[in-house]
Amino acid sequence: MATDPTDDRSDTTTNYQDWSHDLSELQTKGEEIRKEWKAQNPCSPRGYPTTRWLDENGHGHLRWILREKHNLGIPEFFILFTGAEDSDGYDWIIDDTETITRANEFIQDRVDCRNWSESTARTTRSRINTTFGRFSRKYGKDTILQLANDPSVETRVYTTFKEVALLKSSSSDTLSTETAGR
Repeated sequence: MATDPTDDRSDTTTNYQDWSHDLSELQTKGEEIRKEWKAQNPCSPRGYPTTRWLDENGHGHLRWILREKHNLGIPEFFILFTGAEDSDGYDWIIDDTETITRANEFIQDRVDCRNWSESTARTTRSRINTTFGRFSRKYGKDTILQLANDPSVETRVYTTFKEVALLKSSSSDTLSTETAGR
């Protein structure tokens, strides 16, 4: 059965011309694409769409823009700009990618520099996520870094994060004491 090439509407030249090359606009578009992909692929361990899926769903031009205009690949874009996770698929309570990126950097730094085990990293990530959720509900937004830089709430943000760190330290000390006593 022959198909008419004009009927292929998966990614027409018109769609290509409508794409912005601005990273902030691409970030918004990327977040929408990622939500669409996750809705269609809820069981996938990947946090971002495959290039094949992008092509098949009319988003193939994103690859060209990222490669040619920003020197980025699909994984880097979705992980860095939309907060997608590649392997662990952790579900953050908040959506602010800058805050999530900083939290992940903090945890990865501790894993790398202080030799945290994976279970310690998971526990800390969960506690940070819970704290992010509490702040998001209390202050009505999930831009935790902006909240931390707001002088009217800065001290409370710092105190809460310090409490989370102390809880982590005290639970580690308790565990060390229990282990040493065996």
